Amino acid sequence: MGVSLEKREEPKVPESFITLFRESLEKSGFTVVEVAEKVDLSQSYLSRLLSRERGLPPDEKIIQLAKALKIDPPEALLVAAGKLPATKGHVDSSKIDESLRKIEELSRESKAIKEAAKKNAVVATALVGILGLAGLILGLVALYKKITKGLDENEA
Repeated sequence: MGVSLEKREEPKVPESFITLFRESLEKSGFTVVEVAEKVDLSQSYLSRLLSRERGLPPDEKIIQLAKALKIDPPEALLVAAGKLPATKGHVDSSKIDESLRKIEELSRESKAIKEAAKKNAVVATALVGILGLAGLILGLVALYKKITKGLDENEA
């Protein structure tokens, strides 16, 4: 077997990813070594990634890199990597956070309503039971009146 002399194909790392990464790295003031430590990647991997000798890391690592580089929103690095479609306009992460808070609040309210409904169901069941007892008592009173009326007529 001979050694293949074919040139190995370089990994596909979009220019937009490299550009955003380098600009953010410069803006942050961090070194490649510091960023690598923050996201638990080797310095050599990041250096090779930036020189297109290595492919892109998993999406979770790209998000960690974006957060370490303070890219807002972090998903912008995924878009630059070609992992997410670009959206029209800027995605305001504060609006996403606000929407998530509203969803959590509605979820809590929904749980409270369900609990109140369960309590109301218990109260309603108790009321039905009480009404049933009241009906039984009224029936017994009516029966008592008939019996006593019949006894009165027999005595007379």
